This record gives sequence, C-alpha cells and structure tokens, in this order.
Amino acid sequence: MSNKKWKTVQINLTTLIQGNNTMAIKEIPIIDLEPYFKGTEAEKKDVAKQVDFACKNIGFLIIQGHQIEKKFIEDV
Repeated sequence: MSNKKWKTVQINLTTLIQGNNTMAIKEIPIIDLEPYFKGTEAEKKDVAKQVDFACKNIGFLIIQGHQIEKKFIEDV
C-alpha cells in the first residue's frame, strides 16, 4: 500500500460484535476508486491493496469515485 494515509470518517459506534469477539472502531477508511478506473497499473494495484487491507483488518470501508450515478443511488 502507498505511504499516503487514507481519509477516514469518525464514527459514533464504539464497539462491534464479530462472533464471540468485540472490537472498538474509531475510524472507517474512505477509499477513492477513481484511480482504479482511470489510473495506471500501479495506481490500480494500490487501490486494490487499500480495499484488501480495509476488508481484512477493519471490516468496513466507504468508497467514493465508484462511478455509480447519483440519480441511481437516490432512487435506490
């Protein structure tokens, strides 16, 4: 993953339950997918690594730059 720190959003939820374990979460990463769609091979790999890390280590992520039309999101 690149050395840049990803953007995060603070959340009010302090504890999540995963099976028999609990974990405290203070931040959820915001990952921009635009470099995956429009970037170089290295940028695509970096986005993939960020998503992989967030899913494996945090379990949550917020994506932006996903190319889903705003109207579609509003309709859903």
